[in-house]
Amino acid sequence: MTRTVVKKGDTVLIDFTLRLENGTVVGTTLDSDPVEIVVGQGDVIYGIEKAILGMQEGGQQTLFIESQDAFGPYQDNLIQEIDKSCIPHASKLVAGQMIELDGENDDPIMATVLEINQETVKIDANHQLAGKNVIVDLRIIEVMKRA
Repeated sequence: MTRTVVKKGDTVLIDFTLRLENGTVVGTTLDSDPVEIVVGQGDVIYGIEKAILGMQEGGQQTLFIESQDAFGPYQDNLIQEIDKSCIPHASKLVAGQMIELDGENDDPIMATVLEINQETVKIDANHQLAGKNVIVDLRIIEVMKRA
């Protein structure tokens, strides 16, 4: 029996474990349901999308994904000071807290509070894993061909 090969546009059911280079697990589907993605739509990081193409149903791989193909490079320009009046409930913020802000076109962005000053809040809008290489254990559970 021939196994189905993954192509762009296919819906694929995957299991994965994502780790940092030091072995710290930062995400896994092994203790929950597998993830369903449409290949080529950006449902997962680019390094996984690229690796899935050509894999077969039932296939497994361990991937080393550099930061630019994972959560992107760390960008200093995403550290900003924002006036407290622009942040709801600014008086209740604590350093290290994740907050949701309105980005361009009112798209929500997540940011980490770095410090709270008298009039401003310093935030970091980089993804928490930006600039980090990751290792992914990946398994293709099922390939559902596009209609």
